[in-house]
Amino acid sequence: MTTFARIVTGQLTPATVADGIRVLNEQVAPQLCQQPGFTSWELLVNHTTGKMASVSHFATEADAQADESQELKDRTAMLAGYLDEPIQLAIYAVDARS
Repeated sequence: MTTFARIVTGQLTPATVADGIRVLNEQVAPQLCQQPGFTSWELLVNHTTGKMASVSHFATEADAQADESQELKDRTAMLAGYLDEPIQLAIYAVDARS
């Protein structure tokens, strides 16, 4: 069965990486977990450069796309002051996983 991943990439301000990670873990992740079809979440961060990727897994493509509205804007607003550039979002089919 194909699942879907929503990948959000961005650039955390290097001086505030730890605070940005805390906000992502304490405020953003709990909201993600409440989304219909949500199955898992990973946060990847380069602590030196501040580059980050948030990978959320969903049961269906519709579930992965459902949050591309106000809720995503609200979560992005939680990171105000921690991001050096706007986030980028993409949705992919997960064709292999081990």
